[in-house]
Amino acid sequence: MSQVLLIASDGTRHTTTKEACAMSKTLHQVLEEIGDGPAEVPVSNVRGDVLAQIISYMEAHHNHRAPDLERPLKRNLLELLSEWDRRFVKQNNHKQMVIDLISGANILGIKDLLDLGCAIMAEKMKTMSVDQVRDVFGVVNDFSKEEEEKIRIENNVN
Repeated sequence: MSQVLLIASDGTRHTTTKEACAMSKTLHQVLEEIGDGPAEVPVSNVRGDVLAQIISYMEAHHNHRAPDLERPLKRNLLELLSEWDRRFVKQNNHKQMVIDLISGANILGIKDLLDLGCAIMAEKMKTMSVDQVRDVFGVVNDFSKEEEEKIRIENNVN
């Protein structure tokens, strides 16, 4: 197995295999251009702690992809996941980490991880108020009190 050195935005260095990197469309393309031999790849938009979790996911799934998640989620997400994925979700369940994993998976083109991150966030949003969702995503409320109340009544939102 050929080794790859991934360098995160904070300068931390993470070693993985080319086989694991094949899960990432972005890394796969870069590594094809580099060819055989040792490779160092900067991942300038992903912090080291997030990149470490992304690598962990790729290493766990490059030989066997996670099954597609049902859409919409009709059951608790954890019921649909393998034991490894359940531990991964529990370990990375902080809202900011989930957002960073979604961003990193999107940047690196890792569809399975992107889907998982979005499912985690969707499940979290089920229990959030509108104001909490706005806060998490940095959405400014530009409705007047009257407009907001009318929308809440029309859509049966508390």
